[in-house]
Amino acid sequence: MDLTFIGTGAADWPRDVLFDREALSQGRHRGFTTTLLGQNVLIDCGPRAVEEMHVFGIDVPAIDHVLITHSHGDHLCPDAIAELAASRTGRALSIHGDVEALNTLKGIAGVDLHALCPGVAVGVVGLTVLPLRANHPLPNPAEVPLHYLIDDGTKRLLYATDGAWLPPQTFYQIRECVLDAIVWDATIGESRGDWRVFEHNSLPMLRLMAETLRRNGCLPPEATVFLTHLARTLHDDHSSIVATYARDGFTVAHDGMQATV
Repeated sequence: MDLTFIGTGAADWPRDVLFDREALSQGRHRGFTTTLLGQNVLIDCGPRAVEEMHVFGIDVPAIDHVLITHSHGDHLCPDAIAELAASRTGRALSIHGDVEALNTLKGIAGVDLHALCPGVAVGVVGLTVLPLRANHPLPNPAEVPLHYLIDDGTKRLLYATDGAWLPPQTFYQIRECVLDAIVWDATIGESRGDWRVFEHNSLPMLRLMAETLRRNGCLPPEATVFLTHLARTLHDDHSSIVATYARDGFTVAHDGMQATV
């Protein structure tokens, strides 16, 4: 399973900074969190996501499916979805997510909307995608934020951002499998006493959850834990945190980073 981290930043990164490939690749600037699976499945599509994909030479018209985690503006931008759909000729773009998130996209030309239900797996171009409930508050209380357990037949990836502590039912479902990798919300860094722990992860939280998953046999030592959705104001510079967080077995992603699970 191939991953390309298009954007790795939280919502506090400036929206109007000119994208510079070198700065993005060095973690000196970050776009909003967006990840590409293989060549044709995108997870989230916030403002400027299409622009950043062009910076990294991504074949944008090849994207057939978008998995939406939730409708916060840094993760789901209707204008960006419309731009992505318009890049395709004669082929609808399939959007998957909670029905309330999908409702914000009604009326956009060239898209097919597919509502997901937590705990009910669906097939997406050779992948088995199991949506799981996330712990992340939203303005619309009817919307369910989602994490994704993604299986390509040989590897399993947990995509878990945005969200804080894993809800119990989500943990119980994860516990039934062995993970090869996690892409995890790491918004807060080492800060303690930060109110955002009720909707995002800090490094102490990630350490506890990773240890628990390991002790329960679902996160083996060879599995890779990628950190994404990093806040500009809550972490040291990229080169520093790469070394520091590696001590806990965490890999800090940067925009444009590619990895194979």
